[in-house]
Amino acid sequence: MRHRVGIRDLRDALSRWLEKVKRGDEVVVTDHGRPVAVLAPMREPRKARTVEEHLANLEARGLLVRGNGKGWQPRKPIRIPGLNLTRAILEDREDRV
Repeated sequence: MRHRVGIRDLRDALSRWLEKVKRGDEVVVTDHGRPVAVLAPMREPRKARTVEEHLANLEARGLLVRGNGKGWQPRKPIRIPGLNLTRAILEDREDRV
C-alpha cells in the first residue's frame, strides 16, 4: 500500500510511519503537496554464488574495472627531435640558483 505524508507529520510521527515501511508499505513524503521522497522497504541484495558472479556484480554497479590481464605497463617515453630533456632540466635548475 502507498501512503502520502507531509514533512511535518512525518517528523512528528516518524516511528509510526517507519513501522508501515517495515510492514512493506511505501510512504511518499510531500512538501506543500508535492512529492519529494519515497520511503520504501530495503531490498535484500541477492548473494553471489561464485567469485566470478560477485566480480560481475561489482563491475555492473561501477565499483570495479577489470584489467586486461597484462598487468601494469609503463607508457613509452615521448621523443621530441632536437630536445634533450636532461639538458632542459639542468638549465631550469640553473635559473633557480
